[in-house]
Amino acid sequence: MPAQSSLALRQRSPHPSPPAAPLARARLSSAHEWCVYATFAALVVTGCGWLLCHYVLAEAGEFGPLPHPLEGLWLQLHGAAGMIALVLFGSLLPSHMLRAWSSRRGRASGGTLAGLFMLLTVTGYGLYYVGGESLRQWISVVHWAVGLGIPVLLTAHVYTLRMKLRAVCPD
Repeated sequence: MPAQSSLALRQRSPHPSPPAAPLARARLSSAHEWCVYATFAALVVTGCGWLLCHYVLAEAGEFGPLPHPLEGLWLQLHGAAGMIALVLFGSLLPSHMLRAWSSRRGRASGGTLAGLFMLLTVTGYGLYYVGGESLRQWISVVHWAVGLGIPVLLTAHVYTLRMKLRAVCPD
């Protein structure tokens, strides 16, 4: 093949750049969404089960309140659901949170949920490893108060973003 001059190479039109990729979907797959909701429901149910046993069903004993027999089981189940939730939170970072953040969707509600989940993680850790009964009681109240508020925030997050999406892309 004959060598081309540098002028001919410069005059050749460049290859057209590929079209810009559409915004990545931030919506979860059905299976991923189901896992998140099931784990979240397990956290709420087991947390409420523990609260019920600890604060309502505990009986008065000679030396103070006696723990309900199911209190420990609820706590174990809640801890197991918490471990699964940590894995799912990690899976949401690249597949959901970063995509939604870069497209500027749901930043306020999603950021609030992520921050509160991190607070629940820290307080959950504190319940196991922080000494001192008065500090532990304070951490416990923060943990369950935030935990009871999260279902409302998650519902608002999902509902408002789905309504906005339907308004932009009607079926």
